[in-house]
Amino acid sequence: IFDQSNFTENETWSYPYNKTLTYSIPNGWFVVNTPESLTLDGSIIVTSVEDYFRWTRTVTVRKSGGFLGIGRKRTQRTVTDFYRRFYQDYYNLVLRMKQIGWYTLSVTAFPYPKLNPTAQAAFDNLPTHFDLKDLRIWQDFFNIFGTHVVVSSNMGGQVCTETWYEKWSRDTYDYRQQIDKRFQQHSISSSQLFGGTESMDPSEWETWVPTIKTKPRPISYRLMSFDEILPESDLRNALKAAIDYVLKIAEKEDRNYVNQLENLRGPPKTKCSRNQIRTKRENPIVNYEEAKNVLCPYIGYEGKECLGSKIRGRGLIAENATRLPIGIGMTLDITTGTLLLPALEYTYLGNNYWTDPISNIVYQAPRGVTFPEISQDENNPIARVFLTAAELSNEWKYEKLRGSWLGGEFGHSKSLADIYNRFFSNNQATSITQKPNVLYRLRVENLQLNTYAKQAIARLPTTYDETLYSDFLRNWGTHIVQQSLIGGMHEQQVLFKDCVFSFNGAITSDNLDDYLKKDILSETLGNSFYADRRKISVDHWLGGDPTEKNETRWQQTLVANPALLKIEEYVPWSDVIEIDSSVRENLRKIIQSRTAAADKVRIDEENRLNEQRINGNYMTRKGSIGLLNNGQCDIIPATFGSVNDCSEGCPTNTQIKINDNFFDNQQLWYVRDETTGFIRARARLDAKTVLEGPMVNVGCSSISTEKNRTTSAHICVSCDLVNSFDNQCVCVCPTYPPSSG
Repeated sequence: IFDQSNFTENETWSYPYNKTLTYSIPNGWFVVNTPESLTLDGSIIVTSVEDYFRWTRTVTVRKSGGFLGIGRKRTQRTVTDFYRRFYQDYYNLVLRMKQIGWYTLSVTAFPYPKLNPTAQAAFDNLPTHFDLKDLRIWQDFFNIFGTHVVVSSNMGGQVCTETWYEKWSRDTYDYRQQIDKRFQQHSISSSQLFGGTESMDPSEWETWVPTIKTKPRPISYRLMSFDEILPESDLRNALKAAIDYVLKIAEKEDRNYVNQLENLRGPPKTKCSRNQIRTKRENPIVNYEEAKNVLCPYIGYEGKECLGSKIRGRGLIAENATRLPIGIGMTLDITTGTLLLPALEYTYLGNNYWTDPISNIVYQAPRGVTFPEISQDENNPIARVFLTAAELSNEWKYEKLRGSWLGGEFGHSKSLADIYNRFFSNNQATSITQKPNVLYRLRVENLQLNTYAKQAIARLPTTYDETLYSDFLRNWGTHIVQQSLIGGMHEQQVLFKDCVFSFNGAITSDNLDDYLKKDILSETLGNSFYADRRKISVDHWLGGDPTEKNETRWQQTLVANPALLKIEEYVPWSDVIEIDSSVRENLRKIIQSRTAAADKVRIDEENRLNEQRINGNYMTRKGSIGLLNNGQCDIIPATFGSVNDCSEGCPTNTQIKINDNFFDNQQLWYVRDETTGFIRARARLDAKTVLEGPMVNVGCSSISTEKNRTTSAHICVSCDLVNSFDNQCVCVCPTYPPSSG
């Protein structure tokens, strides 16, 4: 919908490892290299329709005809297949994804963009106030143009796999291609490629990957609502109200649609729907390389500089000189971690060079950019362990307080509820291990704004206007990166059972740190207790050639296509001296307002999560009952009632055998604590003897009866009850399925 009538394509973007593979870029657009290879292996188990809505999307296909010649719409709803499988065929779903990212193509929407004639005519015909009697006009408009515009697209390729398995096999699934015959008989798998040569078989992954560079496809988007690209006006307010209304109606229709699917029958289809597994990719955050010549990837606007083209203008550089990938001067939204547009002007003039120690190639850096010292210790792996969702969430808060921002999985702050559901539910914890390969550290002192940043600043009035200043921050962030660490990184996110610290065979925090580092270095762990209770959920390579499998060769590709490893210092827009003092004060005010609002959202999320967790402790719990009868542990699966129902005690269907007389058997009971939700075993052996086990939240509440037939009874939760080698009932820390290794 943006006007491109004055665009020319006199700038180019080149594939970093083959300069003959070059593409023209329109003025007004910019490209940032974002090299990454991501493997997400089974961290999402979809067990409800709400899960599926969260991880899949509706595909809308528009056909010609109707209003402005584009109107009719056809919608594919992948949720139909989901509902039939989940509710009629009684399946659960596991998702697996591998993704290769190459670059991010973006365009700014501040200053407010000029619309193309067709879009402008449509906007001009909209009512300036939202009224339900005009709903048909709004619906026609949205049927044609939608509600949002794509302002940034991460380009590359993706393969997704869906495996549906029967719910009875809950703890035995293996969703890799190599799976046992029993599972194959009761599961449905499908795969699909996006980007590259899509006609290839997904099993030919290694052959498909190199084709992505010539046929990339969008693998994620950053969107802006239509009202956010308009100046403040009655039309903007009306458009916002209309969008809010139709989205609420659409959500209601989706829920009604799902309810209607209860009557659907028929065999489940096997078409793979496209799952956006990494919600953090909605924004091209870790612009891991805002790094290939800050203004060079900032392709277009007025055609200044770009990757792959010769330098024009003031710089007097040797004809074959290569410019250093720059990782400073881009803008950052401190509330989300999203990297946005480059803001600084660079002059390639003088004798400021950096030499690659591996290839001995000399690169020229802009004037005013310095290279603070780096240490080899910065290449050592670092493991960070988080036992709660709040601990992981606080990592962003503490980094912000320190005035820095980590890259990789830490690069984009996430919803606390999403963090809990993905990494900490079901008695799990998580860790993130990063193994950097540092090339250089960059710093700039003189924050001289480039033409495009100046144009945006010039549109800000000296009188505070919250809407206008919010639109500026949405496009240009809250801070400018002043110092950063550049190179490549291997990163792993590991899920592990939180009982690894408390059961027999338990490990210490020092042990865990050592095992996590061995994992990322591909060294032998030497501890099966830990290995069976951890799952490498995310395997991530940042920088360099994401298709390169050999680590040594991958390291050699970093200098041509590095990633942003860490933002070490940043400066708020309100501290940029060349901005008018009144505008700087307004920027300070809007930044404080934005960060305060983000902090409040996080606090509210934490309070809701705490309440949810407490309420969860009070609800019914699945577990098992163990009776040691004649030296044999008899194990019975069980569901224990809620605190509300069982605070005074609830009976099980299990009898403690007192002797050989059946009529002397006594029923095993349990009690739920009103304050904590913990559970306790209880049994009345006779009129005078009542036995109780300890209150537990994880493990077994055990009673020793000292009887000949049933010598002990066990109420167990959040552990696997087994019959040990010495004929005892023992509860062990649960393991992950073999497929997670």
